[in-house]
This record gives sequence, C-alpha cells and structure tokens, in this order.
Amino acid sequence: PALAKVNSIEFNVMQGTVVNSFVQKFNVEGYQTQALISTNPSYFNSRNAYRSLGFNHIDYLSEKHGKINVEGDIFLFDGVLFDEIEKMSETRLDKESKPFFYYALGIYGH
Repeated sequence: PALAKVNSIEFNVMQGTVVNSFVQKFNVEGYQTQALISTNPSYFNSRNAYRSLGFNHIDYLSEKHGKINVEGDIFLFDGVLFDEIEKMSETRLDKESKPFFYYALGIYGH
C-alpha cells in the first residue's frame, strides 16, 4: 500500500534497500527482472526506487540506446519503447530458458 509520506510519491523515500514486492517474489522464484524506463533517471529518485522494488536490471532507454526517438519528439514515443521490448524479448527467448519479467514505463499515457 502507498505510504503517502512525500506528496504521495513513494519513490522519493526509497533508498535502494529491497522492500517486499511482487518483483522481489519473482526474483525468489528464479525470474530475471528488468525495468525499462523511457524517461531519464532524474525523475522521482527512480534509480534507488527501482532498486528498492527488487529489479535485477534497470535500463533507461535513452542512456542505453542513445537517440532512438522519433525525429523532433522530446520524449521517447511509446511505440519505440514497445519495439525495444519486443526485440529484447525475442533475443532473450532465443538465448535463455530462464523466465523473465519486464516492467516498462512509457511517458505518453502518463
């Protein structure tokens, strides 16, 4: 449940220590967990917050892939984000038998 400690934005109080979450439960069950974030890491203490939630990998797509955005658009278009998820999933399915969970945060429907 939400704590509502800092203007209802819990990410601001997380410091990187893993909390009880469904992501952590996936880790315990042997899943590889990854957060794919279309914003830059400066929003809402997100590096620490996603680490606290238990993600094995946290990828900010603009850092990982550089300029993959639609020409002239400030924010990463969700279609580009979904294309990246599809590519990464296909690659992972070809190489690994371990189950995986992707969490993706787009900006357009936000």
